[in-house]
Amino acid sequence: MKRAVLLVLVLVAAGCGGSGDSGPQTVDPGTAIGLNGQEVIVQGYFSRLPNTTLGQMCEMLDESYPPACTSPSLPVSNLTKERQQKLQLTRDPETGALWSQNEVELKGHIDEGALVVD
Repeated sequence: MKRAVLLVLVLVAAGCGGSGDSGPQTVDPGTAIGLNGQEVIVQGYFSRLPNTTLGQMCEMLDESYPPACTSPSLPVSNLTKERQQKLQLTRDPETGALWSQNEVELKGHIDEGALVVD
């Protein structure tokens, strides 16, 4: 009987472990692509080329000018001008291209292979 009670207590304690919902996971852009419907924080570099409406997140920028994302890249939508300003992006005055010099983090959810910023 004592063993049965002990077993029940161990199972209950295991079920109440520290694996509760701790918020969205932080992932790289390549991993985020496959997490459809999930809330995530994407960590990587940001780039928006001239004459495009959506930016992209990626693990590396290429060495072109202005810098562009390398593959895999994750399209980013719903990024407001206010949020862009907080990212401290570099802007090319001639083309209007934007990119991050350092890694940045954007929080949102993945919808059909794109990050929709919250």
